[in-house]
Amino acid sequence: MEIRLALDGEEKRICHIHNTGFASYISDLNPLYGWREMGPQDVRRWMTQEGSSVWVSVVDGQVVGYAQTLEVVNHGLSEVKALWLAPTPRWEFGQSNIVMDSEYQGRNLASQMLDRVAENARTTGIHLIQALVFSDNEPAEHLFKSAGFMSKDILIYDPFSTTEPLGNSSVYVSLPLKDFSPKGGTDESIRIRAAAVEDAEALAKIHRANVWWDKTTWSEEWNRNYARGEYGHHVLVVEVNGRVVGAMDYYNRGTIGISGVLPEFQKRGIGSALFDRLLEEMKNDGIGIAFADSGLTQAEAISMYECFGFTEERRQNLWTLHLREDVEEAPER
Repeated sequence: MEIRLALDGEEKRICHIHNTGFASYISDLNPLYGWREMGPQDVRRWMTQEGSSVWVSVVDGQVVGYAQTLEVVNHGLSEVKALWLAPTPRWEFGQSNIVMDSEYQGRNLASQMLDRVAENARTTGIHLIQALVFSDNEPAEHLFKSAGFMSKDILIYDPFSTTEPLGNSSVYVSLPLKDFSPKGGTDESIRIRAAAVEDAEALAKIHRANVWWDKTTWSEEWNRNYARGEYGHHVLVVEVNGRVVGAMDYYNRGTIGISGVLPEFQKRGIGSALFDRLLEEMKNDGIGIAFADSGLTQAEAISMYECFGFTEERRQNLWTLHLREDVEEAPER
């Protein structure tokens, strides 16, 4: 077997392996998960986007499996380079993307490919290899465990930060909105409305306080676009005595985003009131199912979903392989 980077002209074969290998996900999962059949143009994008690579396993001159990787540089206490096996575009749900043709499964070929990817990563200064795997995908869980990956609910990596996670496992939850009835009854000092461009400064403060994993959301320029709906969101804000202290959003497809509430206004029912209105707006817009992906760092959001009757559809585990033996990982929080 040969393991190498994919070549021009192999896109169609890689598509076939993807579409057959993930056929059950494509046909059975809620479309909100983002699984779909790929075409040669998609593979070409994988092969050419910055930081992305497609590795292939070749047996007797034929591609029999592939692994898609994306290099991400994390800026914390020091620069930490991670290689992800989930290079989906921003705002889409990430899934690990490594698969073998069904005729070649069970032959240890995927493990050999992971070893080759790790070997190359060590030579290019990568600190970690990370992957997201659904817990019901037992073959993938076994593959990463056998390759030396460790599963963590919340990953603290000291070279990046001693307090902020470098990654986390997630839960996927949903709620049919057909029978949803808003609770209402908010305090008179609370006002909930659609976001406006003038809220950009307040929205930036909310994102800085809550969305630690995505610093692009911290700028006022980004939040002006966010308030306008230029990223596809419908954004609601909550005011307390005239001050914007929280925000949440949703897409027309039913996906929820929890920007959050400023820390000094949390645990006062303000977030629940905003979330109640958000679900009401979604139902009024004709959305049938509300769907959310919450990292396990967002304990308050997960608790709120439970209180509103959301059910957990599945869990996505974070698997990490440490390539720097001189760095000790901090205990899980």
